[in-house]
Amino acid sequence: MLPSFPLPPCAGCGAAPGSSLACLECGTVLDEVAGAHHFARFGLAPSTSVDGDDLELRYLRLSRALHPDFQASATAEVQALALRNSALLNEARQVLDDEQPRAEYLLGLHDIDALERNKALDPGFLMESLELSEEVEQARADGDGETLETIAENCRSEIARRLDAATIGLASDAPDIDALAVLLNETRVYKRILRDTESPHT
Repeated sequence: MLPSFPLPPCAGCGAAPGSSLACLECGTVLDEVAGAHHFARFGLAPSTSVDGDDLELRYLRLSRALHPDFQASATAEVQALALRNSALLNEARQVLDDEQPRAEYLLGLHDIDALERNKALDPGFLMESLELSEEVEQARADGDGETLETIAENCRSEIARRLDAATIGLASDAPDIDALAVLLNETRVYKRILRDTESPHT
């Protein structure tokens, strides 16, 4: 597992800020340290699992500190920094609040090119996914909701299985980066097929 990102003391009060974006002790907007990641923006250590309630609480506290109303008396420079940090906060929340983007992001912290490097999936898997896509297309054309739901359940199961395996792998001390990238790229394929099953029938 990756170590926590070291946050320097708050420039305003000297306390541990609890976020790379704003100090949760005094509300000072921070000029983020280069290399800070989404986890550091919430004051969290990189992890495959995130407590959704805790993430929401941290998000609300940081949103308040960065909100234009809260920074109304600040200088134009600080207001601009708060707006930039607010955008970074929203991006971080969107990634960390969803299991697959969070796993992909964590993989990228290990190796930023891993997903792209492992896009060429096993021919057998690609053939099976193509046949599944064709089944979806035919079921949609026939208005066969029962078949679509069966395929959707299969996709959900395959997605969950791969994400579980990726979560375990990413939590290890020596993750197999390429194998995990394959799992997550396969998950993308199943998610695409799942979206097709859930689209309105033609």
